[in-house]
Amino acid sequence: MILRIFLVIGLALAVASCGTKSDLVMPNGKDTPKGQKDPSRPPQPIGR
Repeated sequence: MILRIFLVIGLALAVASCGTKSDLVMPNGKDTPKGQKDPSRPPQPIGR
């Protein structure tokens, strides 16, 4: 039973990490400051 709980938690973390991107580089090669969003990307996908 405990193994199933750990598997569910691990699967949830794996799925959640698939949607995140860690690259914070703008198209011109400069790093994006931590609090600033990348202007080349839309604010939110249409389907969300």
